[in-house]
Amino acid sequence: MKKNKLPEDKLYWLGFSALEIGAKKLSLLLNFFKTAKKAYEANKTELLKIGLPEKDVSRLISLRRKLNLNLHYIRLRENKVDCYFLDSSNYPKGLKNIDDPPFVIYCRGKMLKKDQKALAIVGSRRATFYGKSVAETFSTALVKNGFTIVSGLAYGIDTISHKAALLAGGRTIAVLGSSIDCLYPSENKALSEEICQSGAIISEYSLNVPPLQHHFPRRNRIVSGLSRGVIVVEAEEVSGALITARIAGE
Repeated sequence: MKKNKLPEDKLYWLGFSALEIGAKKLSLLLNFFKTAKKAYEANKTELLKIGLPEKDVSRLISLRRKLNLNLHYIRLRENKVDCYFLDSSNYPKGLKNIDDPPFVIYCRGKMLKKDQKALAIVGSRRATFYGKSVAETFSTALVKNGFTIVSGLAYGIDTISHKAALLAGGRTIAVLGSSIDCLYPSENKALSEEICQSGAIISEYSLNVPPLQHHFPRRNRIVSGLSRGVIVVEAEEVSGALITARIAGE
């Protein structure tokens, strides 16, 4: 995203994203109101007409009163966050095919066309020495064969995979379950900064969004969507890593 003024319709897209309106609801709003501005400024009666639950409408109206869109965009720029919009040419192609794709992807660093050749490595946060060795071996070999490594910046296998990719001189993308300004885990702040030098950290969440538990299963669909395949290392029977693998299989 260039530093020039953001097109007005995209400013309202950012508003809906900050209010955590999903892509399906945004599509419904745009089909009815025709423009993002009209949809964003619609009153309660108009919003109820299209079938949105009253609870959702009341929440939307309450939250948008507190959100200054221009100031919000300035804060994104101050946090060195770029925005990739679902209808733009630089939006990751793989994500357009997932269920409920984010209509805005927030990015610090840079996503490149060659990142379409990517594989995800995910696994246990409590990895064994053997598991760490396997993740490191895979990550290093894949980078040397031109792959970008995608993972979730979590402890254990994720961290090892990112570090090995960087050490091998490759690109890696970290997908967060929080907004970029609320990086989790905070212990990986230095690693995230290193990733941004030659890759990217990305999120579907705008600003001031903490790493809530229900974000991580949703995060996994993005990890899978960015990747041609998923390598799982030492996952527990019920784990985010296996959710990611299941999504990839679908």
